[in-house]
Amino acid sequence: MNNQGKVTILIENERGAGCTEEMSNEHGLSMLIEKGDTRILMDTGATGAFFKNAQQLGVSLEGLSAIVFSHNHYDHTGGILTLLENCPDTPIYLRAEAKRRFYRKKDNHFNYHGEPQDTFLSQNSRFHFIDQISADVEIAPGFFILNNHLHREDFYCHDRQRFYYQKDGVPVPDDFCHEQFLLMRDPNGDTIFTSCSHNGIINIIDTVRTLFPQDTIRYVIGGFHLKAHRPDQNGVMQETINCSLDFAHQTARHLDQHVTGHIYTCHCTGEVGCSVLGDILKDKITYVRTGDVLFL
Repeated sequence: MNNQGKVTILIENERGAGCTEEMSNEHGLSMLIEKGDTRILMDTGATGAFFKNAQQLGVSLEGLSAIVFSHNHYDHTGGILTLLENCPDTPIYLRAEAKRRFYRKKDNHFNYHGEPQDTFLSQNSRFHFIDQISADVEIAPGFFILNNHLHREDFYCHDRQRFYYQKDGVPVPDDFCHEQFLLMRDPNGDTIFTSCSHNGIINIIDTVRTLFPQDTIRYVIGGFHLKAHRPDQNGVMQETINCSLDFAHQTARHLDQHVTGHIYTCHCTGEVGCSVLGDILKDKITYVRTGDVLFL
């Protein structure tokens, strides 16, 4: 049995070198995580394209150990209907708060931003909703679902004012309690899988350090929610970051200090965000795309 970790990026914003012509990219994220006999699908992107991409890559999604939804935003849960149709037996883990209705505010309008057809409100026995009492769950040997234990809002994503959920019929600011991340523990160093890090990658890293002080963190894989678009002097939208340069560099220094191996980022970090983090991290950080395969 090969105990080396393997991660396949089934869908992401950009096309990677591993893409065939028939594969799709989209604003979203889905990755397959494998180690030994454990195979975990994390998120489904914005549509069902992740499943077709897996077929093109020759990756079977049969016999999964578990499915994990990092949070309930459409670009991570939009493929849920395709998932339910094609992976009928695998348990699905998500936060109890994922049953809320989520919105994104743009131009003073609240646009629905969650899973299609209120799927998480259905009485599907495959859904395992994790509440705050049983917040940290081992779903397979060495694989833990965790949430943010450190509610230091200064480290939350800096565009959080765009995100809301419905409470008593009224949109209120999202507290991101529906977000979770996956930790793969290993004697040679742990790996953090985080799709968007709305709670802040600094909080996520320090949560792991608090819960498992004897461990080292070898890899971090996922998005850090730094990406933004703003018009240039000619009114043309350009990719940039949603925070100050100082905050981005503070984030990079924290990653550099506490991650012994490599950082693989994607999706909501943005390629500009990755480059800014690279000011500090240099060749310790890599942007990964649709079809890329990582060996850990």
